[in-house]
Formats: sequence, structure tokens, C-alpha cells
Amino acid sequence: MNILNLSIGGPDFLIVPLLKRYGRVTANNVIMVSAIGNDGPLYGTLNNPADQSDVIGVGGIDYSNHIASCSSRGMTTWEIPHGYGRVKPDIVAYGRDIIGSKISSGCKSLSGTSVASPVVAGAVCLLASVIPDTVRWDIVNPASMKQALVEGAVRLDGPNIYEQGAGLLNLLDSYEILAKYKPRARLFPPALDFLDCPYFWPFCRQPLYAGAMPVVFNVTILNGMGVVGYVEDGPEWIPSDKVGDLLDIRFSISDVIWPWTGFLGLYLQIKDEGVNFSGIIEGDVSLTVVSPTKKHKGAMQRSVCTLHLRLNVILPHLIESAVSFGINSTMCDNPPGYIPRDSLDIRNDILDWHGDHPHTNFHGMFDMLRDAGYYLEILGSPLTCFDAQQYGTLIMVDLEDEYYAEENKETGK
Repeated sequence: MNILNLSIGGPDFLIVPLLKRYGRVTANNVIMVSAIGNDGPLYGTLNNPADQSDVIGVGGIDYSNHIASCSSRGMTTWEIPHGYGRVKPDIVAYGRDIIGSKISSGCKSLSGTSVASPVVAGAVCLLASVIPDTVRWDIVNPASMKQALVEGAVRLDGPNIYEQGAGLLNLLDSYEILAKYKPRARLFPPALDFLDCPYFWPFCRQPLYAGAMPVVFNVTILNGMGVVGYVEDGPEWIPSDKVGDLLDIRFSISDVIWPWTGFLGLYLQIKDEGVNFSGIIEGDVSLTVVSPTKKHKGAMQRSVCTLHLRLNVILPHLIESAVSFGINSTMCDNPPGYIPRDSLDIRNDILDWHGDHPHTNFHGMFDMLRDAGYYLEILGSPLTCFDAQQYGTLIMVDLEDEYYAEENKETGK
């Protein structure tokens, strides 16, 4: 078996025993395609294993190229509260009234991401067939196939990146990419653009400013050169001009890129000397990925990856308009079976697994606050690590944790 479709899934959580098995499958060069889930239009409802970076996660659209209401939305939640979720789904395909064969006889129509996913799996089979038999499985792997799919996809007007990923499956463009493919590493998404709305929601809704807490973004490294790789050089911030020096950018990165994929975490802040700056900061983050070759023992392949940044910066605002949203450490650390819903009126799904975050199930509140002129910052650290006096309001959700006296003092409680 070279290509596997899974029209199944469960809550977006790091289920280690299952993930180890999924990792073994993809590490042995089996391309895994999986449905992102039918828990839309709620955000933070992605399903596992489609939420994993080495799996091609597929969302659904209707024939008007609108995101199907049932299609689950991102971001992934198992990385928070100690990091930030990744972009998922990877791509979308038609998942409404798809005609297929009945088990007995004749045809029937089905809807959902469970039928969009095998559409993509069929496309993957076609794409793999364009590579000659003699070198097919030396070139085609879970990372190279995902590169061809996301780079060839057509972005839809309207939906944001956590609804459509790279966009709609485009078989012809993906074919042209794969037919000329040379093993390489690439980043997904390849850019973060604060001026590209609504696609880069929520980042395009709120500019950066001096004194704010870091804006965090999670990028996936796709290594088409081999199942294992490493970052040799970088990451390095290369600004387009002098104002780029006002950006304080820190990184976290995978120690080992395996299987086929890794992560690049960005922490973006404006330095104190940028307090009087208003405008655009633009530049690239560059890194070099190395991966062992199969034919020559000890030899390494190299590939340079770039992430383009275009950031909108404004002057600091009044304290009264600043809102801090505290990410409680018990929100997403535990398996979903340990977190009952707050609302007892919801009886058909009594477990809260969507992640209490302003970019998932609180996205409506985030948009409402921005529409009202407020600026919302995400507190991902202990309460003693920020100055509460700089904010007009502190929002804490699901306070299951006990707080130390120092934390209560910091927040004025």
C-alpha cells in the first residue's frame, strides 16, 4: 500500500499511542490522506489524524466554492496553551452531494469531509502515476506530495486560512509541480501577511505595536528530501529595509524533522525603540534544511526555505482599549474526556474539546472586540510575567487552576 485514505477521526488532541502508529505508516513512505472532520462551522474542531503535519488534512466545499458548513475549522489546539496551533486543513475539495457506488448496486450521494478526503486520495493516486516507475517512490513521499498539493491549490475568495488551508485542489497545477519535482524542503504556509484580509485572519485583524505581548505563529516544515532532516543554518530574519530592525523576532524549531515534517515557531514583537513607528515591516525568515541521501552514505542534501513576512505596525494605544486574554493551562493539556462543558444544556456533546482560545471557539468575541476598537493580546505565560496595569481588562476563561498569592496580587485580585 502506497496511499491510504482515512475518512475517520476524533477530537484534535495529541493521542500519543495512535500518533506513533500514524508516524510509522508515513515514515514508511505511505501517503496518508484524512478527513478534517464534520464539526463545523465551529472553530477549533479539527479531527485527528488529519490535524497532524505529516498527514494531508482535507476540508470540504460546496459547488459554489463556499466552505461547507459541516467542514471543521482550525487552528489545531493540541499545541496550545504552551505554543500556537498550526494551519489546517491543508486543502479543500468538493464534499457536497458526491456521487459514488453503493455497496449493493447502483449509486448514491454523500456529503461531508469523509467524501472530500477520498477525492483527494484519488487525485494523489493520479499524481503519483505521472512519475516513472523506476524513480516513483524515490520522488513521491508524504512531504513532496503535500508540497505539490498546497503549492498547486487555488485560493478561494472569502474563507480564511484556518477554513481552507492552501485552497481548492487543483489537479493540473499540482501535476505540473510534481512532474518537474526536485527533492526540496519548503514551509507551509510560505508567508504571513498582516495586510491580506480575510485570508490571514486573525493576524490581519490586529496590527503589531510596541509594548504588546508576542504574536505567535506556527509554520510547518515539509521536507521532501527524506523522512528525517535537520535545520543546519538559521532561522535568520532578513529585513527588506532598516525599519525591519525594529522587529524583535524569536524562534522555536524542531530538533529533528521527522517523519517528513517539523515546525518553525515565530514570536513577533516590536522593540521599545519602535514606540514612535507606524507603517509596514517586510522581509524574509530564512533557514537551511539538511537531509541524508539514500545512495551515498554520509552525504547530505540541502535546501533553503524562506517565509515572507509583511507586518502592519501602529502606534501604541490607550490602556483603556487594551484587553488581555489569559490562556489557562488546564484548557488543552488534558484529554478531552476530562473537560466537561460549561453549559449543561448541551447534552449531545458534553465534552469541551475546541480549545478556549480567541482564535478558535472564542473567535466571535475576538472579532467583536476588534470591531468595537479594542486590542486583544493573548497571555500565554504565568500571571506574574506581565504588567496587568497596562491593560484595561483581563479576561480569564474556565478557571480550573488554583492561583498563587503572587498571581492574585499581580492582577489586583
